[in-house]
Amino acid sequence: MLPRDKPCFTTALGPHGGSFIRTGDGDRRMTSYEVDRLIEEHLQPTYDLDIVPGATTDDLDPQLVAGLLARVREQHPRVFADRDGIDVLLDLQVLRHDDSDESEVGGILRPTLAGLLALGHYPQKFYPRLGISIAVFPGTSRDDVFRGDERLVASKSVVGSIPVMIDDAVDSLMRWIGAKKPDYPPLVLREAIANALTHRDYSPDARGTQVHISVFTDRIEITNPGGLYGMVTHDVLASPHPVTGAPFVSTRNQFLFTLLESTPYPGGGFVNPEGGDGYQRIAAALREAGIEPATTRNDINTFTMTITKQRTMANSSPGDVVKAIMTVLERHSAMSVKEIMRELQLTPLAATSGMRELMKEGRVVRVKFADDSVQRYRLKG
Repeated sequence: MLPRDKPCFTTALGPHGGSFIRTGDGDRRMTSYEVDRLIEEHLQPTYDLDIVPGATTDDLDPQLVAGLLARVREQHPRVFADRDGIDVLLDLQVLRHDDSDESEVGGILRPTLAGLLALGHYPQKFYPRLGISIAVFPGTSRDDVFRGDERLVASKSVVGSIPVMIDDAVDSLMRWIGAKKPDYPPLVLREAIANALTHRDYSPDARGTQVHISVFTDRIEITNPGGLYGMVTHDVLASPHPVTGAPFVSTRNQFLFTLLESTPYPGGGFVNPEGGDGYQRIAAALREAGIEPATTRNDINTFTMTITKQRTMANSSPGDVVKAIMTVLERHSAMSVKEIMRELQLTPLAATSGMRELMKEGRVVRVKFADDSVQRYRLKG
């Protein structure tokens, strides 16, 4: 079923009264928030274009604005090079004319939600909860803290514009992780947080909800309000299109997304310079670091990315490789070295070294089947 065909509902009750989600305990009536998010899939949402009441151009950071203008003039000189700065900001939907005050001819120039989030001094002046909360837990579960047995190791609220929040959140996480060789590549954390802030739900119903970062001893979870939008599913997030090679992109906040392609970080670089391939960069950085791929959990209400400390088998110690081969052979009657490599994602050297060690210890024996020329191995006994 395509996103535009949802929600299915009982006609007599209408979408807000007759839409249900099937659960293990039976059907649950969908909340108004869930129904509204599905209906949004029929047309492109424009909440990021909302004028921010009471905000003015003074609420924008001149340094970030100057960086944005320089970037778009460099990228698109024929369009923007000779244009006045205010005109460019209007075209980019950083600003809009607010016609609600009839005493002002032509309307007052006010930032849009996208403009304020990307370039504002302090967007939380108008939307106090459009920030990040970070909680560092003492173990691998929230339960100890929620039961009152333990306290959080640390907690922090991160505020400011999106580029400032990303910088501050990554700096805080790296400080708490505190390793000379960090368990989590900084690039991965930066991209994951940028994606959460860029693609989260900014509808009025969600503006009271922060992006949450939960740090455990074995993983980091980053959760934003609003699930994946459009035709993107978590199965294709880190995979390029099979024909074009480009990432799958379906953008809930298209004006904010476009702005962040040219929005500078205070210390240099840009928030989203490549435009839409953040998940592929995360996957590549984790592979390079020898860390297991990030996992995602998606529903209508939230999207969560989990980044684990766990190393891939290809980067594990020889002892870990031997244990893993023993475990996988317990599940199969016999396997070839290639099959073991594929299942455990091992290099040829790691797989053959591990198998040689098991053969030497007498825990594995060679087997050959009459109708199969491939050399296979099984546990002895």
